[in-house]
Order: sequence, then C-alpha cells, then structure tokens
Amino acid sequence: MEAVQEQSRGNFINWRALPPRILYLLLSLPLGIAYFVFTVVLFAVGVGTLIIGIGIPILLVLFLVSQTFLDLERALGRSLLGLHIPDPAPVSEPTGLLQRLIFRAGQLESWSGLLYLMLKFPLGIASFVLTIVLIVLPLAFACGAVVSLFLTAVPIEMGRSTFYLDPLTGAALLGVIAVIVGTVGSLVVTGLAKVWEGLNSVMLAADTNWVAPPPAEGSAAVVIS
Repeated sequence: MEAVQEQSRGNFINWRALPPRILYLLLSLPLGIAYFVFTVVLFAVGVGTLIIGIGIPILLVLFLVSQTFLDLERALGRSLLGLHIPDPAPVSEPTGLLQRLIFRAGQLESWSGLLYLMLKFPLGIASFVLTIVLIVLPLAFACGAVVSLFLTAVPIEMGRSTFYLDPLTGAALLGVIAVIVGTVGSLVVTGLAKVWEGLNSVMLAADTNWVAPPPAEGSAAVVIS
C-alpha cells in the first residue's frame, strides 16, 4: 500500500503547509482520546458479552463505526497533510449479524484499522504536547523581547565585574533566540507531520489497484470450483 505525499520543493520546511500540519497535530490528541475510549470500551464489552449473544451486535458496531473513524482520518490526511490516500474498494457483505461479524473479523484491514485508532492516543499525546511547547516557546521569547524594550538596564554580574544589558540589546538577543527556537520548532513539527504521513500511508491507504498476475508462459491456470 502506498500513498503519494505532496512534497515541498527545495526546502525541508514547507512553510505554506506548516499551519495545516500544526492543526493536524493539535487535533491528534482529542481524536485519539475519543478513538481509544470508543475502541476499548466496545471491544471489552463486546468480547465479555459474546457468549450470551449481546456481544455480536456490539462488536459489529465497533467494526462499522471504526470504519467511519478511519474515513475521517483519511479525509484529514488529504486536507491537512496533503496525502492522496485511496478509499477502500466497496465490498459486498453477507446478511445477518453473525455472518457480517465473522466477515468483518476475517478482514486484516479491520484489525489494522483498530490498531491505528488505538495508536492515535499515545502518539497523539506526544504530538500535542510537543506542538504546544514548540508554539509557546518562540512566542514567549518574542513577547519577552517586546517587554524588555520598556525595562531599564539589567545588571549582569560576572565575577567581580558588573555589566549592564541595555533594553535594546536585550530585546535583540531575545528576538534572535525566538527566531532560532521558532525555526527549530518548525523543523520538529515538520518531522512529526512526516511521521504521521508515513503511518497513514501504511495503515490507511487501501490497496485498491492490485491485480492478480497472469500465469507464467507455458503453465496452465487452475480454476477451483
């Protein structure tokens, strides 16, 4: 399975794509919490009540709603990360609750989708926290640079000598730090987004273009009826 990612030209940081990437990383935590709670609760209740039959519709709902969540993730990947993720090909399911549950449970995509929804929670925590820190730090230094313009000279003691840092120099120093921290933060955010792009490409992109290879020349095709 492969998804084609829109690549920035020339630079590692695509500044135009940075805001939607930041939005995706910030959304990863609330969505991850919702996915994790839904998946764990329904799976636990469904498996626990499967022996008395109540778990059959519960597990079927789990598979069906998780597919909706995965469709949402594909849409977010397309709109915010610039990915081109194909939707899974429609399949005809058998009738009956038990038959549909057995069919869904027999699909590898069903379990890989549930795994993705559960991974969204821990990875979403890391993405959210790092993104918030990397946004707040340069803003804090930039605000400090503005505030320092209205302060008096700050004494700095070095051994027996005392130097005075004037407001303009302090503002310039904090401004440079803000630019450096902001640039490093942009690199880290871009790297985090690329991690999500790779994960989505592997776990969300459906292989809808697979065609069975023809039999080798000179060999006969075997049809089992």
